[in-house]
Amino acid sequence: MTVSKRLLILVMVANAALLLVAALGLWQMGRVYEAANYGNINTVPSILALDKATLALGHLRVRIYRHVLNVEDAAKEALAVKIKAAKDELNQALKEYEGLLSDDEDKRLLEADKKALAEYLVDADSVVAVSTQNLHDEALKQLTAGAVKAEAVNEALAAHMKYNVDLGAKSSAQAASTKQIAVWLALGISAAAFLIVTGLGVQIHTSLVTRLAEANGLAERVAGGDLTAG
Repeated sequence: MTVSKRLLILVMVANAALLLVAALGLWQMGRVYEAANYGNINTVPSILALDKATLALGHLRVRIYRHVLNVEDAAKEALAVKIKAAKDELNQALKEYEGLLSDDEDKRLLEADKKALAEYLVDADSVVAVSTQNLHDEALKQLTAGAVKAEAVNEALAAHMKYNVDLGAKSSAQAASTKQIAVWLALGISAAAFLIVTGLGVQIHTSLVTRLAEANGLAERVAGGDLTAG
C-alpha cells in the first residue's frame, strides 16, 4: 500500500472516529436529558396533582364534620357551598392527572383513586343530606362509619403518590446508567481510533524512513560516481 493511501486512510479513520464520538455524544445526551427531565415534566406535576387531591379531601372531610356539628341553617348553607367547592377541587385534581399518565399501572392507580373517591362521596352526600335535616345523631353516626371509606381514599392517593416517586427514582437511575454507558462507548471508540491511527502512523513513519534511507543511499552512490545505481 502506498504512503498516500495510508495517509488517506489515517485521515478517514480519524475523521470517522471524531464524527462517531460526536454523534454518539449528542444521542446519549438527548437520552440522559429525557430521562433526567422526566421528573420535571411528569413526576413533580403528578405528585403535586395528587397532593392537591389529598389536600382537597382533607378540606372536604373537615367541612362535612363542621356541617354536622353546626345547628344553624345559615351556617350549614355556607358550609354546603364550601363542601361542593372541595368536591369540585378534588375531582378537578384527578381530572388534571389524566394528562400525566405514564403507563398502564399509573392508569390503574388513577382508576383506583376514582373508585375509592366515588364510594366515599356516596356516604359523604348522605351525611350532608341527613345533617341538613338537623338529624344530628344520625349524621354523626354515618360520619363515623364513613371514616373507613375516607381513609381508603387517602390510602389510594398515598399509594399512587409513592408509585410516582418510584418512577422518578427509576428515571434518575436510567439517566445515570445512560451517562455511564455513553462514557464507556466514547472511551472505547476513542481507544480503538487511537490504536488504528497510531498503527497507521507508525507504518507511515517506518515507510517514510525506509524510503528516505534508500534515497540517501542512492544519492551517496551517485555522488561516489556509481551512475548505475537505481
